[in-house]
Amino acid sequence: MCRCARPLAPSDDLRPDASLNDAGLDSLALAELAEVLPERLGVHLGDGVLNKAATVGALNTLVEQQLAAQEQQ
Repeated sequence: MCRCARPLAPSDDLRPDASLNDAGLDSLALAELAEVLPERLGVHLGDGVLNKAATVGALNTLVEQQLAAQEQQ
């Protein structure tokens, strides 16, 4: 099972300003997330884009922006 398919940190502990590392997302987890996002949400973000997100909030924003862009197409 992909590490990113299960909770990495209790949701109460996840703050938008928390670093991805603090949330349990290392580079391997981000690579796995890049593979799971298209399957689960239809969002295609490459490893390079995900690595630009420094915080949980930034990652959330990237996903939301991609979803919004897809809805406009």
